[in-house]
Formats: sequence, C-alpha cells, structure tokens
Amino acid sequence: MEAPTTIVQIILYSTHMASPKYFGVTLVLSLSYGATLVMRSEDDLWALSTASNLTCTHNALSLLDEPNQYPQLKVVAVAGEVCPVALKDLWAPRVKLFNLYGPSECAIMTHGSRLSLTESIAIGSVLPKVHCYMLDDNHRQVPSGIL
Repeated sequence: MEAPTTIVQIILYSTHMASPKYFGVTLVLSLSYGATLVMRSEDDLWALSTASNLTCTHNALSLLDEPNQYPQLKVVAVAGEVCPVALKDLWAPRVKLFNLYGPSECAIMTHGSRLSLTESIAIGSVLPKVHCYMLDDNHRQVPSGIL
C-alpha cells in the first residue's frame, strides 16, 4: 500500500463482513499505512471518487459502470459471493482485483486470491495465520489440491 491511500468500506453494517473482526483488520491496515478509512455514508459515490482501495460485494462493484471512471482506484477486493466472470474480466485489467472468501458463520476472511484474465475464479489460498481443513462427504480430511 502506498501513501496517500484511501480505503472505502461500503459493506452494509449488518453483514458479517462489517463484523468487528473484519472491520478491525481494515482499521489496523488503514492505520498501519497512514491511510484514510472512509465508512459507508449517504455520499458513497463521492467517497468512491477519492478511493484508492475498495472492499465490497460483487453486487456493489457491478453498480459501478466503467472502471475508467475511477482512475485513482488501484485495489478492489470482492467478497460475499462468487465474483461473476464478466465482472472479473471488466475490472481485472484496470485494478489489482482480489477475491476473498470466508464462511459467513465465522465472520472472517479465510482465503483469498488475486484475479486475472487468464485464470479461473477460485476461493484462493489460505490466508496467513489461518488453518483450513477440507473434508470429503464422509467428513474425512482430503489432501491439499484435491478440491
């Protein structure tokens, strides 16, 4: 992250992504780099015009018509649902686009990956300091890379 950076948090406060644990990560990240953190407000579009980093659902990102209208936007992280291929293809050439995943019952992000035009969309790799075990239909652990 480079200064000056403005991170816009437009996730609805009622969702798990706005939980204290996730918000705490966003807050610490912002403060650690001297960034400005803009919280959801009535004037979200104004905030987006100044943002360099954006975390949102793919539905919110799809409301932004054209990536070139946001030239200062450098990093976009989508989470909450699977990112549609068309949205990835629209945004990946213009910004560093990340797909984040986490089980909603845990209110955390556990996996992430940078999306590119040439690769399919996946939940990504386990994030640092996260332990993940994949189980088969019989609740037995499967080797890494199988699923």
